[in-house]
Amino acid sequence: MAIYARIQDSLVIEMHTVSDEVPDADAFLAELWGGNAGNYIITPLPDDNGFPRIGYTWDGTNFAAPEPPEVAP
Repeated sequence: MAIYARIQDSLVIEMHTVSDEVPDADAFLAELWGGNAGNYIITPLPDDNGFPRIGYTWDGTNFAAPEPPEVAP
């Protein structure tokens, strides 16, 4: 099993799990989401530190959580 993040304008907009039984994950995702291989990035597993979610950013190397909103005093 592999988990992919769909990236648009450096932002994670969708997540999708691809079974190990799928022979070509890139072709599967291209058909599902359209675009090219640069639009989706394989992610760490959910148990690993750094697992992204929708709303995270991608800098080309790492995923980063969104900044929490400031709370007024």
